Amino acid sequence: DAYMRLWRSSYVASTTALMLGQHLGMAHPSILSTRSLLANLGDLALLSARADMAGLYAPKATLFSRAKAQQDDLMANAAVISGMLVEQWGLPEALIRGLQHGYIPMALPPAQHPDIDGDLAAAVICYVAERIGDQVAFHGITDIGDVDLAAQEALEYFYLPDYLMASDMPGIQTALGDAAVRRR
Repeated sequence: DAYMRLWRSSYVASTTALMLGQHLGMAHPSILSTRSLLANLGDLALLSARADMAGLYAPKATLFSRAKAQQDDLMANAAVISGMLVEQWGLPEALIRGLQHGYIPMALPPAQHPDIDGDLAAAVICYVAERIGDQVAFHGITDIGDVDLAAQEALEYFYLPDYLMASDMPGIQTALGDAAVRRR
């Protein structure tokens, strides 16, 4: 069940990143889609190595609770492990960096994000897409239009309104409600 939730989260995140990237006019939405697809690699690796961690991926689990438990137990988290895996595979540096920094919007304000002068918009789109993937896989939502990014109470959304403004991506919420994006 944990593996299935992670795969569902990954493919929903990938599709959402592609749709948001296209809708918002990003230069390479397929790169955002790939990055979001691979974001859960570290989780899959951890689960394969440590079956005792399966409880972290139970229904209603949050990213914050998973990351905290991983860091408490392993002194690392799945985002860092995802980056390490793709680095071992020889994938592009931008993908490695994006995956390794995947949890930063949960932990630090935008001014402290390592990509603040780079492609913060891409980081924000991927973060939002991955959180939507989690909403579908772990919390059972069936329509991305039902996701209100500003109303989320989970800790992983705390800095998100600031990230949307800093990345000049406040239109993401509007895009989620767009009928064409929701159908796709």
